[in-house]
Amino acid sequence: QITAAIKDEELESSAKATGDTTPRQNVLSTEQPRHRVVLTKPFRMSVTEVTVGQFKKFAAAVGYQSKAEKTGEKNHYANPGQTVADDSPAAFMTWEDAQAYCRWLSAQEQAIYRLPTEAEWEYACRAGTTTQFSCGDDFNELKKYAWFRTVKSNPVATRLANPFGLFDMHGNLHEWCQDYWNPRWYGQSIAVDPTGPELGTERVVRGGNWLNPALYCRSAKRFSSPPGSNYRHYGFRVVREVDTLAKTAAATSPVVIPLPTIKPFDPAPSSAKAPFDSKQARAHQEAWAKHLGVPVEYTNPIGMKFVLIPPGEFLMGSTPAEIEEALKFAGEDKHLQECIKSEAPQHKVILTQPSYLGVHEVTQAQYEQVMGKNPSNFARTGPDKAYVEKVAGMNTTSHPVEGVSWNDAAEFCAKLSQQEKLKPFYFRTGQTVTPLDGTGYRLPSEAEWELACRAGTTTKYWIGDKDEELMRAGWFGANSGGRTHPVGELKGNPFGLYDIHGNVWEWVQDGWEATYYGQFQDMVAINPDAPFSAGSARVIRGGSWFFPASFCRASFHHDAVPWGGGLSNGFRVSLVVHAVKAAIAERKTSPEFQQWMKDVAAQPADKQVDAVAKKLQELNPDFDGKVTHTIKNGEVFELSLFVEHVSDISPVRALTQLKGFSCNSSSRGQLANLSPLQGLPLTAITIENTPVSDLSALKGMPLTSVSCGATRVSDLSPLQGMPLTVLTLYGTSVTDISVVKEMKLKRINFGGSRVSDLSVLQGMPLTGVNCNGTPVSDLSPLRGMALTSMDCQNTKVTDLTPLIGMPLKDLHCDFIPARDTEILRSFKTLEKINYKPAAEFWKNVESPPPVKKP
Repeated sequence: QITAAIKDEELESSAKATGDTTPRQNVLSTEQPRHRVVLTKPFRMSVTEVTVGQFKKFAAAVGYQSKAEKTGEKNHYANPGQTVADDSPAAFMTWEDAQAYCRWLSAQEQAIYRLPTEAEWEYACRAGTTTQFSCGDDFNELKKYAWFRTVKSNPVATRLANPFGLFDMHGNLHEWCQDYWNPRWYGQSIAVDPTGPELGTERVVRGGNWLNPALYCRSAKRFSSPPGSNYRHYGFRVVREVDTLAKTAAATSPVVIPLPTIKPFDPAPSSAKAPFDSKQARAHQEAWAKHLGVPVEYTNPIGMKFVLIPPGEFLMGSTPAEIEEALKFAGEDKHLQECIKSEAPQHKVILTQPSYLGVHEVTQAQYEQVMGKNPSNFARTGPDKAYVEKVAGMNTTSHPVEGVSWNDAAEFCAKLSQQEKLKPFYFRTGQTVTPLDGTGYRLPSEAEWELACRAGTTTKYWIGDKDEELMRAGWFGANSGGRTHPVGELKGNPFGLYDIHGNVWEWVQDGWEATYYGQFQDMVAINPDAPFSAGSARVIRGGSWFFPASFCRASFHHDAVPWGGGLSNGFRVSLVVHAVKAAIAERKTSPEFQQWMKDVAAQPADKQVDAVAKKLQELNPDFDGKVTHTIKNGEVFELSLFVEHVSDISPVRALTQLKGFSCNSSSRGQLANLSPLQGLPLTAITIENTPVSDLSALKGMPLTSVSCGATRVSDLSPLQGMPLTVLTLYGTSVTDISVVKEMKLKRINFGGSRVSDLSVLQGMPLTGVNCNGTPVSDLSPLRGMALTSMDCQNTKVTDLTPLIGMPLKDLHCDFIPARDTEILRSFKTLEKINYKPAAEFWKNVESPPPVKKP
């Protein structure tokens, strides 16, 4: 057992002794709260960091190249830019390099080798101690045990070992751990055998390095880095599980021990590094949604819409020139001048965690549903007649709630979290709000808000630099008519957020400090989150219906007391990814949902459809509830719906005998997650014109027809082994169709895709092929087929002879008379050529229309 994390007094003494000037909250934030950890299983840990000699042996055995070598970098573990020997620690190691070494060593010794968990690492490092270092609190004493504040790494085991006999736990090289990184993990971690968060983009790094000050070599110090990082001070040591040692020792003959199930490394998508355009913004969202196994859009139980915001990098704040321009609108208002000046310096911000953010500001109806009251001024029940008259005769339930204090917004988040059985981020008593380590709804940090607002842009507003352009995206003094407006009426930003400029001010999590940005003058701000105390001012963002355009700038921030509501203070909320993932899973497995499914199953088929349509409308408030269906033998056989406003199709699971499912959209729909369909006996599915990218939910179904045209699909492997006869892939990013090799396809359409090789189709009983707009150049694999329809227009095909002898009725090709007339005349069954009746086509060939003179 250990008590993990740092004591306050340890930090103070460390900073004072080393002269470290790192802001106190930045050091403390990831190492608290202190918590007890219990490890129930013994393990063996390598006495030293993996050495150059050991890694060389592995690399030579399997021909492995480290990332640094693969990418042709000058320095790598065998040539780190300093003299090394076989007993030097292997540097420039990525997390993936360490994983590869563990897999090889496991196979070599028929045992389980892996990286230590973060808890195992700290337990081994402390070795029973509770001091800053395993050797005590004295920095001079630490020099006997660790390499730090030096000019290079040093051979392993050349300083003293800790009480467990481990060398270089403090310093020499940073050491990778197995866990994903979460800066707030200690507030959520389980106490017994913790293995880290389920999701993440970075991995934990421990131990300090040869370059660091003593402060960074403490037993409690945590670092993180993307798993592909290969810095000169990154290495690792390994753990061997003890139970496999016992099996090996007890064996009297060679024993095959199951190797560790190491999930193949799934590299996280790249973060959204500004600048990027709206198409790239959506691509970032979809890539992260696929990686995390969640939808881009999510609607919670009370109808609030959320959109996934990927991790990102951007420049926060304003340049001197932008500040000078903004000050022209401040007049003699000293405090406003201070607020504008506090936008400096413009500094780089890196946010490492994805999250969900409300598509809209919280509405009056949503606030009243959770809190039981509506404090808004622009409402029938408003306290001031002058503002009530502004919205006389209007239904204001979809207007943003205003008159809300920061404390009210925090309480809303807490109550909504409790309603959904999530751990709140806040606890309110009177006018005091205590922050907690929650798992539910919260206010976004100021940095999260600005990244989401900018959405890859670098202009004054996300829509541009001109106030006239802002008219199309936000309600402010010049266009609001002196009141709030229903949310979502104007144009949304590239991330799909509405009213991020104007309508109402939006509270964010951070406390206000005019000089807060100053600490990032010469350093990158990673997940900044300005702390707050009970009475301190908070930050508001975005401007409102009352203020001029300058107040709506993406970089503008202002302060307000946490107990004040004002005429135009509202908010939007953030939700952690894990909560969304759990909520989606809960909908499938909750007793209430299971009972609803049973109730539906007991009804006649037509009533089942009505119940499913109603439930779809509950989960997707903008869905009109219209579905079409067919019934056979008393069962719902087919179901069709337009999914322009549908992201959650879990109610369809209630139709247990469903054979056909079709969801189309007139534009790019919202549906991205097909997992609710798992287990249904579908034989045909159409999911055209949707953002679906993952077909794994279809695995194992007896499908004979799949149509996923105009989707994000690129991987067909989930279709392996299906009895498909019809496959439609037009407009996708598919390049490889080898999965269809053993199938008995009759029709395939991959027009507009990236497929170039038809050889996999050889010998199939095909009657129709569409490869329009692809790189296909050779039709010979189709020779001998009985095709009745062929479309090879806009391809590289120049030879149509492989089609001779086929009973073609429709043929569409890049016709060149001198080359193709004789071949086309040989087809006696043609009814249409290049989308025209055959007779009309030949008439135009023989007597082409006159060319009009200019």
